[in-house]
Amino acid sequence: METLKIYNQLKSVPDSALREIQAGRLRGKSDINPQWRYERLTEVFGPCGFGWKFTIDKQWTESYSNGEVACFVNVSLFVKHEGEWSEAIPGNGGSMFVANEKNGPYVSDESFKMATTDAIGTAAKMIGLASDVYMGLKNKNIPNQTKYPTQNNPVQDEKPWLNKSDFDKAQEYLRNGGKLEVIKAKYRISKEMMENLNQVINQAIK
Repeated sequence: METLKIYNQLKSVPDSALREIQAGRLRGKSDINPQWRYERLTEVFGPCGFGWKFTIDKQWTESYSNGEVACFVNVSLFVKHEGEWSEAIPGNGGSMFVANEKNGPYVSDESFKMATTDAIGTAAKMIGLASDVYMGLKNKNIPNQTKYPTQNNPVQDEKPWLNKSDFDKAQEYLRNGGKLEVIKAKYRISKEMMENLNQVINQAIK
């Protein structure tokens, strides 16, 4: 078997599968659409369950002294090549289950799903999936493509969370025709506040 054949088939990522991260320490970097990962694995190996598959080997949470809780998932990825299934390709992923925010703890009901998605992506890296992104190779149409820090692509500082005082100002700003993108560019916004801001926009349109 040509050792880099599969790796080279999987390493490139189209612009349409990259999304710029808008907030947090990774702001300005790019995230990879997980559905594109599944599509690419299907293109190369066949449908999930027939040409590639995964097992969830372990799920657990870790609690921290500040009250936050993170969840983690271990998976094994398997791919079929030339009629034979591979050995297990391990991957670990994590996500926040309970995160401290300005308005109090935020509990995510999708944390294990996100951790599983992360774990599959980690395992798939081992066979080259999206390796151009992880190696920091630039796409000419998307600056700072990788979310991993490199010498020419350092991690940026976090934006502040939108607090109650600024939230009231943001609502008034939107009622007067302001743009939500301006607020998002300046602040990290909790899910609850984002829903309220969208309601303000909808009411302004009516």
